[in-house]
Amino acid sequence: LSQGTYSGKTITVTDSSGNAGSLTLPDFVIDTTAPTLIQVTPITTPSNDTTPSYQFTTNEAGTLSTNISQGFSSPNPNTVNTNGIQTVTFNTLPEGTYSGETITVTDDANNAGSLTLPDFVIDTTAPSLTQVTPITTPSNNARPSYEFTTNEAGTLSTNISQGFSSPNPATVSTGSTQTITFNTLPVGTYSGKTITVTDASGNAGS
Repeated sequence: LSQGTYSGKTITVTDSSGNAGSLTLPDFVIDTTAPTLIQVTPITTPSNDTTPSYQFTTNEAGTLSTNISQGFSSPNPNTVNTNGIQTVTFNTLPEGTYSGETITVTDDANNAGSLTLPDFVIDTTAPSLTQVTPITTPSNNARPSYEFTTNEAGTLSTNISQGFSSPNPATVSTGSTQTITFNTLPVGTYSGKTITVTDASGNAGS
């Protein structure tokens, strides 16, 4: 049978005397078309959010599934509809790179339509900083420098209000000693001061 809604259909039995008895079948639908899913908002990457969300639309309602073993925390139950943007939130995912992951909507006729998510990275590990050369103390240098290494690139910040004159922009890389020079500092004793590297996922190491 071709796709469509069948209504008022009958089966008939005719006996040897030519008498015919009929039975009207309940209405039924033949549907062989899978739902079509369209991405709206991909998962942010890289990110330290271990329960990321993804947004999409579907032209058919149905049951939602994924090949990510941790599954969804919402929607609960795992069903979606055609009323606007659908948002799914995953259960807690471990750190790592996710590639070839899919979400699938299966309609009432058991047709399944899938969408492959763009690759994404979950990273919850902060950069690790190691001192190389501390600031000389005491010193009459009002624009002191400090040297360190980091195992992750990122954005540099400090709780010293005057901030840095270099590097500019305030970013650092891996693989070599990083040198930072502060803007002019007033005379005084500096205690409990920090530098912080924040990686692309938002993890901060000080």
